[in-house]
Amino acid sequence: MSRYIVRTYKVPVPRELYSLCSELNRLAGRIYNKTMSLVKKVKSKKGF
Repeated sequence: MSRYIVRTYKVPVPRELYSLCSELNRLAGRIYNKTMSLVKKVKSKKGF
């Protein structure tokens, strides 16, 4: 099991904003993945 807690929030949006929200969701996922990758690299190098 992962040591990190991942929270998912569902927010109702109008149908005309679906594509914008989908793009935002993908970008947020990429930022999160890159951040967690960097954290893991730093921890492994520092020996935490």
